Amino acid sequence: MRGLRLDQRLQLKAHEVAGRAFGGPSRLDPEMDQPMSAPETAHIDSLTIDCADPERLAGFWCALLGYERKRNFTASYRIGPSEDDHGPTLVLTPQDPGRKTGKNRLHLDLRPQDRDAFVARALCLGASRVAWAAEIEKWTVLADPEGNEFCVLQSAKDYVAFVAQRDAEQEFRVESNEEPHD
Repeated sequence: MRGLRLDQRLQLKAHEVAGRAFGGPSRLDPEMDQPMSAPETAHIDSLTIDCADPERLAGFWCALLGYERKRNFTASYRIGPSEDDHGPTLVLTPQDPGRKTGKNRLHLDLRPQDRDAFVARALCLGASRVAWAAEIEKWTVLADPEGNEFCVLQSAKDYVAFVAQRDAEQEFRVESNEEPHD
């Protein structure tokens, strides 16, 4: 650090501390012989769903999730929870209607209070059951009116009971020196 001004040494020290905080090494910018800035981070702003009819799909998801339409300045429809609620924003964007050909690589997992009632409501709103997932018992795979798949998980109460059961089984195996069967 010889030959550096006090402000440069302080900046270098701050960078070393920030580098450790972010789990990365402290580095100098080779061209500037100055500390490189800490890595830039971001949060997920929204999930975008390509669809042929964004208005129709926005209506479906608003009705299913209790969402409302948000201000948007493109041909897409932006929907999300009310100001008093929480959850991700969805952006429904126009896309060529013939493009979806297989399983989604990204989908929504929804955890309702009552899975059976929620599935029934989704079906009434225009969702359909996905044939390949008929044998799955712990969640239900549905598709929105344009075929975008989403999962309806067991209720939070049922999930807590499931986790407690698994923990008890694991504890029993440890106490009795059994090997897990998973």
